[in-house]
Parts: sequence; structure tokens; C-alpha cells
Amino acid sequence: MDQAGDGPEARDGAALDEARRAVLEVRARRLAAMPEEATDVADDGVRVLEFTLRGGRYAVDIDLVQEVCPLEQPTEIPCTPPFVMGVINVRGALLSLVDLNRFLDLPERGLVDRNRVIVLTHGAMKAGVLVDTIGAVTRVSDAEVQEAPLGISAMCREFVLGVTADRVILLDGVRLMTDSRFIVDESVADRGGARG
Repeated sequence: MDQAGDGPEARDGAALDEARRAVLEVRARRLAAMPEEATDVADDGVRVLEFTLRGGRYAVDIDLVQEVCPLEQPTEIPCTPPFVMGVINVRGALLSLVDLNRFLDLPERGLVDRNRVIVLTHGAMKAGVLVDTIGAVTRVSDAEVQEAPLGISAMCREFVLGVTADRVILLDGVRLMTDSRFIVDESVADRGGARG
């Protein structure tokens, strides 16, 4: 004779509890995996720092940005192209200051209050780039990046990865920092005299 708790009903109840426990464990594993999957979706794309240049909205990969600082009067250096404004002191380091408006050959759009410097770094290369204003840090997914608009200058087009639905032009900061025109290595003899 079965003792209390050892009968068929007790065994069926134990099997049912085991089955329920297994189902709950599967559900728990699925639920535990959901945030990880959501994180993977959120990680799609790249975080960028937005800024303006002559009224247009631009952005660069935040991983290349060391810091943003206010513009201080640069010290002019002879034998540099017109887009190099000189050098600035940022926390004890002398950095060349590049006017992105001139470098990218952007059209004039009236007076602007250019007062922010983005310090970009890539490998051993470090430089300050002068921009009009600083915007937000946002995430841009690969799916929302479209081809660059036709209206931008040929020089600028070389450094454009694409444009977002909000009309923010994404610049290729690595290509910009490694372009031979961005690296100034001239002497007075090369230029035939002082800075022009």
C-alpha cells in the first residue's frame, strides 16, 4: 500500500511541478537574453559629435574627439596654407588649428561666430579644428546613413561618409586626419617667402 505522498497522484504532481519548473527556466533564459539582444540593436552604428560650419550641420565620430574647448587667439605660423590659422596651447600641448570651413572649401554664408575648437586625435596625429557651434552627442545607425548630397563642394565630398535623415553630414575624421593636405610640412624656401 502506498504511503501518503508516494501514490500515483503524488508522482503525477511531482512530474507536473518538474515540467512547470523546466518551462519557467526556459522562459527565464529567454527573458534574461532579451536585454542583451536589445543592447546589440542599440549598439548598431556610431556615436557622433554634431557641430555647425557656415550654417550646415556636420558630425564626426566621438571616438576621435579628445575634447572641446573655447577658441583662444592662435599664434600664426609662417609657411602654412590659408586653412591653418596657427597654433594654440591646449593644456600645455601646442596644436595646429585648422579652419574646417576653409579646408573643406565651404561657401561663405555671412558672418558667423566661430568660437569652438574640437581637438581630434588619431594615432600620433592631433589637431584642433575650428567650428562655428557645438551640438549634441547622438547615435547614428548605419541604416539611416544616405549618400552625400550633390550640392556639397568636391573637396568636402572627399571626406563625407554620408548624410542622416536629419540632414547631418557625417565626416570621415580618420580620412581627414590622415590626408596629406592636412599635414603641413613646408619651409620658407618651399613657399618662396613668408606666409601668403
